[in-house]
This record gives sequence, structure tokens and C-alpha cells, in this order.
Amino acid sequence: MSALRKEMEAAMALRGLAHRTRETYIESVAKLAKFYGRRPDQISEVEVQRYLLHLLEERKLAHSSCNVMCSALEFFYRVTLKRRETEFCLPRPKVPAKLPQILSREEVARLIEKTTNLKHRAFLMTTYGGGLRLLEACQLK
Repeated sequence: MSALRKEMEAAMALRGLAHRTRETYIESVAKLAKFYGRRPDQISEVEVQRYLLHLLEERKLAHSSCNVMCSALEFFYRVTLKRRETEFCLPRPKVPAKLPQILSREEVARLIEKTTNLKHRAFLMTTYGGGLRLLEACQLK
């Protein structure tokens, strides 16, 4: 195990990062190093940005996956290598917002009509009539 990896693992342990997060961060830095065939401390900010672009455009990774990679690399460069924020700044891909699917009145009426259980029908009518969100509906007693 390299000295950089040991140092990074120690820093993550001190900050109380979850075991799976630690594994993901170590794996992310290792993938970057493998991509360039060099030690990660020898890779520049511009090269890291090119790598992230490669992940988004060529490997077609989801924005959320790239954000995890950004977090891992920021931790490595800012905490492990102690580079200042002004020296190393990664743009984060914006995760596209998903709009909810809205049912028409006819679809809602059909859904309620098809429900034979009185308790379930009352639940659906209360949820729809009250305009409840999913979490609010789940908290009904």
C-alpha cells in the first residue's frame, strides 16, 4: 500500500467517513491514476477535469456518479495533498431535476374505482383530495 493511500485512509478515518465511502474514494483515486498511468499526486487540475469530462461524455456516467468522483478527488487533493481550494477547483455536474408524472383526473378516478378495499380507497381519496406528497401520505395513520 502506498504512503498516499495510507495517508488518505487515515484522514478519512479521522473524519469518521463510512467504510463504503472510504472504499469508494480510494477506488475513485485509483481509477484516475490508472487512466493516466501516473501517481495521482502528479496529475494536474486540468487533467482531472478532462477525466471527469471523459466519464460524462464518453463513458456516459450519470451526473450523480461524477459528483461522487468529484467528492473523492476533492478530498484527495484538498485534504490528503493539502492543496488550497484556489489551487484545485472542480466544477460539479448539475444533476438534472426529474419532474413528477402527473395523473389526469380520469386516471385518478379509474385508480380509485378499481380499488375494492375500503381502507385503501379511503387512503387514496385522502391522499389525492389533500394533495399530499409521498412522505406525507406514508405518515398517515
